[in-house]
Amino acid sequence: MQKIYFTIASIFYVLIFWLRVFDFPEAAKFCIPAFVLMLAVYSFINAKDRSLKQGSLLLTLALAFAFFADTVINFISVQMGVMIFFATHICLVIYYFKKKPLESKELLYIVPLLAITIMFCMAVVPHTTDKLYIYGIPAYMILLTVMLWRAVCLFNDKDNVKIILGSALFYLTDISVIMMLAYGDSTALNVEAWAMYPPALFLLSLVGGKD
Repeated sequence: MQKIYFTIASIFYVLIFWLRVFDFPEAAKFCIPAFVLMLAVYSFINAKDRSLKQGSLLLTLALAFAFFADTVINFISVQMGVMIFFATHICLVIYYFKKKPLESKELLYIVPLLAITIMFCMAVVPHTTDKLYIYGIPAYMILLTVMLWRAVCLFNDKDNVKIILGSALFYLTDISVIMMLAYGDSTALNVEAWAMYPPALFLLSLVGGKD
């Protein structure tokens, strides 16, 4: 099953990347939500456990929220879609805490990430004029930083490689998107974002699966 899934996901990835990089937004806006919906469905069907107690369902919910966010971004409003992505990262943070409860020594790991977040916000926020972005970008970046931090804290278990890589790619994707919101569209940032976003969600969809 995973081989078929990987093949279909790869085709979607190439198609989405091509449509976004070569600027075919009308076609891309249908392909992107369809791709993310497929990931959410696969995550649910292939999950070893679907209970909130074990946390596996939170991954499916995270991908489901990503599907709704992408749908809203492509068909309704970018700002509303970004707000829905908050729910995606909240689900991931909760799941990562369920995977590994907080240890006091892990608080040190977040320090460099917070430093990067602070510097990034100081550089980007002054270039935004929308009040939603002025307050929303720092809030989103803090949540994004916590998400990546909890993923990094899982490094001792080799089974969590997909989580760490997927979370890191998600983090870098959103950094690219925020920079485009602040500075305007850029070919380099567009390529970077769409090179990383589909693999990020794909890796997360494989976590906790039976295959």
